Amino acid sequence: MNSYRFFKNDGIHWGSSLVFFRLILEKKERKLPTTLLSNFEPKDVWTEFLALTKTPRCSKQEEKVLGYLEEKALRKGYNYQKDRVGNLFVDLPPTKGSETIPGIILQSHVDMVCEQNRGRNHDFSKDPLDLIVEEDWLRARDTTLGADNGIGVAYMAALLEGSYNHGPLQLLFTIDEETGLTGAIQIQHELLKYKKMINLDTEEEGYFCIGCAGGKETIGTLRLQKRVPNPSEVTLDLEITGLRGGHSGAEIHLELGNSLVILGRILGDFIRVAPLHLFHVYGGDKHNAIPREAFATFSCSKIDLAKFQERLVYWESILKNELGSLDQGIVLKLLSTSKEPDNGVLTAEDQSKIINALQTIPHGIYGWSRAIENLVSTSTNFAAMHMDKESARFLTSQRSDQTTQRDWIALRTGAAMAMSGMKVKESREYPGWNPNPNSPLLKECLRLYPEISGKEGIIQSIHAGLECGVIGDKIPGIDMISFGPDIRAPHTPGEKVSISSVRRTWEFLLRLLEAGK
Repeated sequence: MNSYRFFKNDGIHWGSSLVFFRLILEKKERKLPTTLLSNFEPKDVWTEFLALTKTPRCSKQEEKVLGYLEEKALRKGYNYQKDRVGNLFVDLPPTKGSETIPGIILQSHVDMVCEQNRGRNHDFSKDPLDLIVEEDWLRARDTTLGADNGIGVAYMAALLEGSYNHGPLQLLFTIDEETGLTGAIQIQHELLKYKKMINLDTEEEGYFCIGCAGGKETIGTLRLQKRVPNPSEVTLDLEITGLRGGHSGAEIHLELGNSLVILGRILGDFIRVAPLHLFHVYGGDKHNAIPREAFATFSCSKIDLAKFQERLVYWESILKNELGSLDQGIVLKLLSTSKEPDNGVLTAEDQSKIINALQTIPHGIYGWSRAIENLVSTSTNFAAMHMDKESARFLTSQRSDQTTQRDWIALRTGAAMAMSGMKVKESREYPGWNPNPNSPLLKECLRLYPEISGKEGIIQSIHAGLECGVIGDKIPGIDMISFGPDIRAPHTPGEKVSISSVRRTWEFLLRLLEAGK
């Protein structure tokens, strides 16, 4: 009997590579010489991933990585084409003796989430990643690693470059997945050749994904007015840092700290203690990342400074207790600054609207599946809030495996925004992927995986968006599966990938392609 699991657990990995361990006997952490990564097994895969760590590929900036892949296809003599939006399709003919194997699509997205710790000053447009090894894990120093979905891209590039047994393959490299599934949504689906597809964007080894949530974004914009600041007041920076953050779908069930929600709580408390005057608030970035940091700049009377400092000590104790062991790194600071209010401070009315919005915009789980145990059904992520001279913009992201529930939590989020005087719009809507437990691809994976690993495969449906949902909506009847190696903390500077898991998953992928069922 197969095991079933429907949400992610950060504690799972399967072991380690002896070849790798010989490299780290002297230290737990070691900076990785870039020439060394290509000596790990499988050599072809790590050579390709090393190239990706040196190639710019932030979302919407994929030109160089696509050029790298196109050059490979051209040099190898394979037919390839790009569609209108920029997705790359490469045809690999069957190897000798595999001509009768049915064709299959392999798919990964080429872009990565480009995040870094505050103060790192990494330029993703030109700087190679600074790679670190820790036991069986590879990560980048103070930045995202891009193993999501770079390992999948590396698998496909290795197939393109190397000589492995397989039937007819179409390699589909999609663009701009991380900021809204742009490549999948705008794909020229008539260019897809086959009715089977393997997506390589799942982040736990041995888990075979057959379903995902759909989603949309709800955005609120508030026009601002400013007034002349009081020159006798002191100016302070309130900083919330050190939170773990994480993927707003795959890790929403962990109930990690949201820096914007916390900022709303603290500012709401501060204004009950003493008057303050906001002139800047910001936090978060990506729609699919739980925000790790948030900041506010305000002025106040000098005699009230001690009151705010005392309340901040109180809040740090309260929050560490509430967040528990998963998010103990939170740091709260109140610092004096010489910043001048940009075009004045907020009016009392606008300040009230912003603090109310920070306190009332919903965030977190809003429904569990009634069909599948322990699966989050509906959630919303308060993802980002940014201000300029004229307006404040609030970004949220809703997910659900039920379209009606997704639309309801989006409506509720929009209502909270409207009550704070915002103009509300919805965007980037995409469908979910309904699980098919009778999938032939799934059955073949569950048959082969124990032969490779000695463990049974686990069937999974996830509370996150996968390109399978969008592509499957365009190709009725397509048989799809998603799997991949162990990756932890994607979308954060703590992202890391298991080296031994990359090898095992590669061996499984080759066996699956060779079997060709």
